[in-house]
Amino acid sequence: MRLGLASAVLLAALAGLAVHAAERRGCDNLGWPQAGASSADLRDLAARCESGDAAALFYNRAYHLDLLERYRSLIRLTPASGQEDFKDYHAYRIFIGLTEALADQRRRESGRQPTAWLNSVYDRATEIAELRLRGYDLQADRLERDAWDERPPAQRD
Repeated sequence: MRLGLASAVLLAALAGLAVHAAERRGCDNLGWPQAGASSADLRDLAARCESGDAAALFYNRAYHLDLLERYRSLIRLTPASGQEDFKDYHAYRIFIGLTEALADQRRRESGRQPTAWLNSVYDRATEIAELRLRGYDLQADRLERDAWDERPPAQRD
């Protein structure tokens, strides 16, 4: 009887270690996840990550997918939406895609994970996208212009 209980405890411990190892592999692989990953999947992965930067990256990616869905919903709800309404949606989607590709290239060349840089780009792009979704295009334009202007604020036009 004791041998059966000890075997069961050992088996449960090994299964727990295997699950923990699989979770760590997911957090260590910071490349863009599989195409079928949902925002809920990315949030679950982020919740299991021990590294703050890695968790923030997966949360940012999940929020990116949520923003894209909000864009699509808003465009569908607008009765007179035309191709011009898709401009911001596609610009945001393409910008994040190119940023992820650049981060992947940096990762391969340097062997390091550029998570802090990628998180800062996500934060800036998300703030601009949220402003555009709410109709604050002028503020979004200014933030976008200021984000890429290297000069100190006093020297800008």
